[in-house]
Amino acid sequence: MRLLLASALSALGAGMACFAQSPAEDSPAGPAQHPCVQIEPVAAPEVSIQACTDLIQTAPTKALLSFALTNRGIARRELGAFTQSVADLEAALALDPDPGIQRMLAWTYREMGESARAEALYTEILEADPHWQGWLSRCVVRQDLGKFEAALADCQAARAQDPDNEDVTYFTIRALNFLQDGRTALPLVRAAIERAPDDARLTAELVWALYYSGQKRRAVAKARAALLDSPDDQDLLLFLETAQP
Repeated sequence: MRLLLASALSALGAGMACFAQSPAEDSPAGPAQHPCVQIEPVAAPEVSIQACTDLIQTAPTKALLSFALTNRGIARRELGAFTQSVADLEAALALDPDPGIQRMLAWTYREMGESARAEALYTEILEADPHWQGWLSRCVVRQDLGKFEAALADCQAARAQDPDNEDVTYFTIRALNFLQDGRTALPLVRAAIERAPDDARLTAELVWALYYSGQKRRAVAKARAALLDSPDDQDLLLFLETAQP
């Protein structure tokens, strides 16, 4: 039986990298050219914190202040400063109760290891704003919690809105494999690899899909071959340690 590997859940693509939406250049929330607006907090958190701290001190509107607090909160989350991240995001929400900011706060809870708290907040958010990213994020959180049937339903809801999103597809396949439904997972993972051949996450899911569809010897051979190129791949190593012949 497959074991949950926590590190695999951190292997998220760009679709999960949340950051605040930039104010429109002609909006009263400007100036749109401020470094806090231009810098993505996930890509450059230290620089983003410095720039957004400056903007927080000078922001002329509530909208721009909320934006700066949100981006600084995301940047602080990236650096593991979770208490400060939560404080910034809660302050941003006090100014602007936007569902996007709520999703960022929920993801911070998840990164803090508080997946149950994150699940509860995502559930509340989805009741008001059934956005695909909310469904995907709750799918991931529910996989943290081992709730794979519920996670699959969430990922399927996300796929209904964004069927080509790589993260949505990956976590759908992952949920299917944890439910040992390799026959459903196998065509999905093969199609995903064809679309994104460089997505290393998919190799382990292909192996598990082969295994759970009854192709156990082929799965083991595929895992061993893949390890020649990626000898430190923890998912593949775990497969070979736990898969029963």
